[in-house]
Amino acid sequence: MRWALPFHLVALAVIIVALDIIAMSGPTLVMLGVKASAYPWLDTRRLEFFSYALNGILFLLLMLATENAKSLDLRRGSRVFEAAAILHLLGALYRNAHLHRGDLHVRTDVAFYLSAVLLFLVLGPWRSRWRMLMGALGGVALGSHLLLDLNLVPRKPFVLSLGAVGLVVALGAYIYLLMVPRPKDRSGGE
Repeated sequence: MRWALPFHLVALAVIIVALDIIAMSGPTLVMLGVKASAYPWLDTRRLEFFSYALNGILFLLLMLATENAKSLDLRRGSRVFEAAAILHLLGALYRNAHLHRGDLHVRTDVAFYLSAVLLFLVLGPWRSRWRMLMGALGGVALGSHLLLDLNLVPRKPFVLSLGAVGLVVALGAYIYLLMVPRPKDRSGGE
């Protein structure tokens, strides 16, 4: 099994590229039975972006399935799936909401994006994945920009309340870290 890494990397690349080629024209959802004619708000752009987001969910599931594998190569591959999941899910949903500016259903698009950010905010610390947490924090920043850019929230109260929440969270984390007992030095020296 020493020489399995190149084959695992090729398989990983084939999975990601093949699913992205399928999603490029939006047929992933069509292949699953979702028809644009049944949902009037589901245009060709939304089909494409939601197909990419569906790929992101699949990559997330593959990451969860391979993160505790016996094979070191598969555990390394789970990191690639993690990055692909973040880029596909958050990137596609952000781009979808941004391109549908002025659309009647833009609030729904933003809600999908913010729920994906919340998913990564929960999974990052729970699974001890710092890349996922950093992606989620970047998603919070982009989501805040999206809400302001699309004029979905009043600018001044939102910025002030977001700053206040950030300050409270930072102070709470600092106080928590001060209260947590530190491990004792076992080296015996000073």
